[in-house]
Amino acid sequence: MTFKYIGESNLSTHLITPADHKQLEDLKKSPAFFNSFIDKEHDLRVTVVEESIFAVRIFSQQFTESKVDFRRREGDWKMEECELPDEITDKIMRLMQHFHLNFSALDFAVDKEGRFWFLEINAEGNWLWMESEFELPICAAISNQLLAT
Repeated sequence: MTFKYIGESNLSTHLITPADHKQLEDLKKSPAFFNSFIDKEHDLRVTVVEESIFAVRIFSQQFTESKVDFRRREGDWKMEECELPDEITDKIMRLMQHFHLNFSALDFAVDKEGRFWFLEINAEGNWLWMESEFELPICAAISNQLLAT
């Protein structure tokens, strides 16, 4: 099982330990997500601006620190721009429409069998690191969207 606490301290996702069980009572009034452990092949960060989708595969499993949460190790993983399967793209666009979002960052884990596991959608997600690394036109897409409104 993994644990993600969303709050002022913004803890990264981590595997639950026996010590965590003692503190679960403290979470009664705090937002927290619990899910089963996903034996990942890699992570995906997907940034969506209107109809444009920018996806980056993050080879998070190469370092111990980033096996559970890629954000625990910054800046030195192997990454590559990638295309998403049509089924995933369609689901992302339906989710964006459902929540009336023009911009969002989505995180996925892809397991060793190639299954996509949706982790979260963030309407204020970071994207500049993707643009900088791969020269993706995310800033231009955001600017065009803002100028169109």
